[in-house]
Amino acid sequence: NIASVQLMRADLAEALAAATAARELAAKSKDAEAELRELLLAGHTHLALGEAEQAKTLARDGLALCAKAREAKFAGAAKLAVEVLGAAASVMEGFGLPAGSEDVASAGALAAIAHTQVTFGNFQLALPAAKAAMDIYEAAGEPRGEAFAALALAQAHVLAGIEEDRGRLKMFLPPATGHATAAAGAALRAKEICTRFGASPGVAAAQAILDMERVNACLHLSRTRQ
Repeated sequence: NIASVQLMRADLAEALAAATAARELAAKSKDAEAELRELLLAGHTHLALGEAEQAKTLARDGLALCAKAREAKFAGAAKLAVEVLGAAASVMEGFGLPAGSEDVASAGALAAIAHTQVTFGNFQLALPAAKAAMDIYEAAGEPRGEAFAALALAQAHVLAGIEEDRGRLKMFLPPATGHATAAAGAALRAKEICTRFGASPGVAAAQAILDMERVNACLHLSRTRQ
């Protein structure tokens, strides 16, 4: 995927152009799954560029597309991913990409990669990308970006925890706590920032993660570590 490659290079403008062009082709060929994939790539890249309104527009388009394709196997997961895009856009409203700040641009590219890879179930790539993005945004004093990355990090830890527990179950071991605790920590941070900026969709997305059974069970461990 050309857009993903451009994100890996932290070339946000080229990534957006590639995702937009690919989405148009997918729409012409009536490939809803491919169109949603490129829409999500474009949406998160808009957020990295500080273009929250454009991302919100894409989130609305995505929900409409999911409604049309509601019988398709991918529709449920795609709808959740589009809702997270809208949630992230709510907290990124007011964020502006600082001119000449390569670090912040890189953080945005990493956060966009993390969000899209979570959608594909690829937590192995999403985890380090989201953590690096969150750390860079925090160091740069960009809390909105930090929440953007934290939402992806929490989701990636949830996926990793599910995979880990599946393996432990086969060995008759109890569920692990590491990923669930980390997911709780990231979700709490995202919720705190979203609350501060009045980003209610972001608060709701973070709370949905905190309400997951395994995450909720490890919430006290996360607070202990903070």
